[in-house]
Amino acid sequence: MAFTVTTLSRSSENTAVYYDPEFRTVLESHMQLFRTHPSTQASPIGPDKIHQYEGDFYGLLGELGILMEHRWLYMRVNGMMNPNEFGRDLQNPYADRIGFQLLTPPMDLFGDIRLLFLTTRTA
Repeated sequence: MAFTVTTLSRSSENTAVYYDPEFRTVLESHMQLFRTHPSTQASPIGPDKIHQYEGDFYGLLGELGILMEHRWLYMRVNGMMNPNEFGRDLQNPYADRIGFQLLTPPMDLFGDIRLLFLTTRTA
C-alpha cells in the first residue's frame, strides 16, 4: 500500500507534539514522577552494549525498539541532557564498575500527560 500525502501529514501532526518545546517543559516538570513511578522499570545494560553504543544513547534505544518520538523522554528520565553522554563512565578511570540501569518510563503516564497537554492547548 502506498502512502499518500494526506496520510503522511496526519502522522507528522500526531508526532509534532513530541518535539514541541512547551510539551518538553511540561515533561520536565514531571521528570521525578517518571523516575519514581511504581510502573517504571529498570533493566541492566551490560558493558558490551555500553561500549558498543558509547556516545550514542539513541542508537541503543533504536536497537531496543524504542520509537524515535520517545527517545528524548528516555534520555531525560535516565539523567542525560544529551545522548552523547551515554557511556561516559568508560572514560572515567575512577569508576568502580561499568554498568547501566535503563529506566523505562510508564508510557501510559506519558500518554496521559500528552493528552492533557493537547487538550489544554486547544482550549
